[in-house]
Amino acid sequence: MLIAGVTWIIGLLNPASAFFKACKAIYDIVMFFITRGSQIIDLVNAVIDSIAAIAKGSIGVAATMVENALAKAIPVAIGFLASLLGLGDISGTIRKTIEKAQAPVNKAIDWVIGKAVTLVKAAGKAIGGLFGGKKDQKDDDTTKNMDPEKAARIAAGKTAIIDAEASRAKEGGVSKADAKVIAADVQHKHPVFKSITVVDGRDSWDYEYFASASERIGGTRKPVFENPEQIYRMVHDIAALRMKSAREQIAKREGTEGSIRIQPGEQALVLAPQIKDRPEDQVPGFRKTVSLDVGEGKPVFAQQGQGTANIIIRGLGDYDEIVAKLKKQGYDSPTLAAAVVRLARTGEVERGQAGRDAQRMLALLMGAEPSRREIAAVQSPLTLSVLQQGKTIEETYNRANPLYPPSVVNFAEIDRNTKAVVHNEATLRAGTQKSADVRENLERNVLLVIEAVKHREFSDTAGLQKAILELLDQIDLSRKVD
Repeated sequence: MLIAGVTWIIGLLNPASAFFKACKAIYDIVMFFITRGSQIIDLVNAVIDSIAAIAKGSIGVAATMVENALAKAIPVAIGFLASLLGLGDISGTIRKTIEKAQAPVNKAIDWVIGKAVTLVKAAGKAIGGLFGGKKDQKDDDTTKNMDPEKAARIAAGKTAIIDAEASRAKEGGVSKADAKVIAADVQHKHPVFKSITVVDGRDSWDYEYFASASERIGGTRKPVFENPEQIYRMVHDIAALRMKSAREQIAKREGTEGSIRIQPGEQALVLAPQIKDRPEDQVPGFRKTVSLDVGEGKPVFAQQGQGTANIIIRGLGDYDEIVAKLKKQGYDSPTLAAAVVRLARTGEVERGQAGRDAQRMLALLMGAEPSRREIAAVQSPLTLSVLQQGKTIEETYNRANPLYPPSVVNFAEIDRNTKAVVHNEATLRAGTQKSADVRENLERNVLLVIEAVKHREFSDTAGLQKAILELLDQIDLSRKVD
């Protein structure tokens, strides 16, 4: 503006140009008052309002109005001088100058963003591999031709999910409730995501997000006890190994003939495969007597049911009858569990009714139940553990809502359906009784495991498996060979 002012004054030294400049100045001044009329009126009103305030004695208000008046005067004065000097729209000129200066800076920013996208994608792949994240070709195809800046924002959001999961992981995983908090927080902080929904990825809670298209990022695995299917598979696999070990112990015997029995050096679980694997010619007729040598003294007698693997221990009845009988005889849970475990480990039978009851319970838990459903080879000794820890006999074995899954009516059928669902051999329609029974069976199995290992420390599935195996070793150590 200074240069324009000097040029304008020098131009007045030439009489001819002075005349034209005077004419142009008159035109520019008139146009200034036309285009800036509203600003000038605002300025005049501000001055009048400040004078009126001073006249009323409102000094504070007057001071504010004077400041406002001066603020309004500045753009008017600058505009008047610009018009007089022929600078036209000075704000437009300034804007063009700034935009011209910004051009190389914007170009540099675009280059940096492009490099950042490449680096973030590489980091996302590496971090996703560490935390079990899933990424498929669809994700690559979606972001390949995307605006680099948007792709960088999406990658930053994914990284935020991974970081949040790492900080919230409990019991070796992230719960559904925590995953929902993470989804809401990331969506709020990264508005590039129009939605983020937590979905079940079977072994993890995944995040289905929508930016340009619906995509998914895999989450950290679920916490140990929030994945009942995984716990069921673990317990079932351990049970299968235990039954295999029991069969191997039986195969080492010098002779296979004789009654169903536990020999010195064998675990009590050898009862189950002897019941289940009997040849047809050794299975008595329906409701006929089956003899089991369980410890020293008299054998335990059972009744043959429908099917080779199904025997019913006499003197016990169903589980509600068992609970009532044991309570009537004054058993507390630790005493009962101690008697059964001692019998399983030593073969020694206490005198009197207590010894007979321990024999029958051992025949039921380590023989009859695992022969019907293999998973009881783990669930049975776990119930002895929870009894030792003070869980009542009624809480453990009642038929309505027990900790011990085999106590439930029709357990064999329910567990057969559960195994089929967990191993993807069958799908049950939601809302049916079968579906509800399977869900309850899975939850009951988890509750039993929780009660059994609640005083042990572990942080992941491997730690839980180790804790279960240690408990089983304590419950059913092999009898010493005489």
